[in-house]
Amino acid sequence: MFKFLRKSREARNSPRQWHAASLSRRLSSMLYESMLMLGVLSVTFIAPYLLLGVFWKVSVSGAVEWLHLFLVMGTYFVWYWRRNGQTLSMQ
Repeated sequence: MFKFLRKSREARNSPRQWHAASLSRRLSSMLYESMLMLGVLSVTFIAPYLLLGVFWKVSVSGAVEWLHLFLVMGTYFVWYWRRNGQTLSMQ
């Protein structure tokens, strides 16, 4: 009845073939990921510090900025990896 939904015996027993991505595909993925990270960082990193400096004349120390940078990037990657198993550029 639902024959089209079943896998053939050969397809079930044969191992999957995985092929590594080419160098150009990996480099383009890195470029795309860096563009996405630029957008994420501009919203979560640059805008708050710009507002702090312009309106309240407050300067945050370099250690706090680096910690914030790593937290934002770490949250981005962990969230996507846990949610989809891949980041946007890997999809």
